[in-house]
Amino acid sequence: MSEERKAPHIKQHFRREGKLMLWWLLGGPVILVALAALLAPYVLNHLKTSPDSESAMTEPQFWTLIEQAKGPGGDAEHAQRLAQLLAQRPPQDIVDFQMQLERLRRKADLGDVWAAGLLLNQGHGTDSGFEYFRLWLIGQGQAVYEHALTDADSLAELAEVVASHPDEGAEWEAYGTAPYYAYQAVTGKDLFDALPTRPPKGMPKTTWNWQDYSDLVLEQRLPRLWARFGKDKQDSDLAVQAAIDAYQSPESLPVASLGTVSLGDVLVHKRYGPARVKTLFTEDGLHVNAIMVFDDQERTMQLGPTEPGNALWSRPAS
Repeated sequence: MSEERKAPHIKQHFRREGKLMLWWLLGGPVILVALAALLAPYVLNHLKTSPDSESAMTEPQFWTLIEQAKGPGGDAEHAQRLAQLLAQRPPQDIVDFQMQLERLRRKADLGDVWAAGLLLNQGHGTDSGFEYFRLWLIGQGQAVYEHALTDADSLAELAEVVASHPDEGAEWEAYGTAPYYAYQAVTGKDLFDALPTRPPKGMPKTTWNWQDYSDLVLEQRLPRLWARFGKDKQDSDLAVQAAIDAYQSPESLPVASLGTVSLGDVLVHKRYGPARVKTLFTEDGLHVNAIMVFDDQERTMQLGPTEPGNALWSRPAS
């Protein structure tokens, strides 16, 4: 395929994915260190209960924990409170909570919900961003979550809440790590290894198409959100397109635990299986992100660095 034929596809992809470059590194390492430190006192409390006790957390019990974790602050503060609550419970409760979290996040995989997140986050609508937005949505509680699934424009009522945390918007990345770090603190083991079923290899597929959500469609389907954030989204599109036009991917970059990663390399994700490196980019010379191709799906993901013993990516077995 000629470079002229490739260019529109690349631009189309980066129009969606390129915004992640502007958000990825906002406070992540600091959040994770603080989260791990705050869990330590709760491990001792947990040891007083039987680690072998059985449980099956119901959805009402899940939402009760979500409500108890509410309070002041944004992503980091909510993640800390949720992790502390989970670290006081038996390991199986944490596993059950994670299963409920994943189920509700999949249930919210709807086009209008994605579009609402796009507008609330001022045009930031990447795959990873949509995951973090659904975590934020769950963190708002059952009433907000269920209303959004039938009327995504209802989230316009939370515009001021989102505006009060401009650095993170309506994306809670750390919130999704709370069960993982709580389980690790209580058991010293990997939460994903304790799940009763492993996720299927390959990225989960959606039943809707983000390309169907033009500005005109957004204005028609989400009028209140568009009235508040439509101009911000359009300005963001222009800024991202300018960055795309000026960007050239390096041929290779050093990545902690992976060595030198080059375009075309195949890496294996711990949960989703093998993927090919399509594009590399870095903002600070340390954290490396990449557009990874899983079969026929592309996704922007972080390659490294990661915490020791918790690397999500590896080289294929020789």
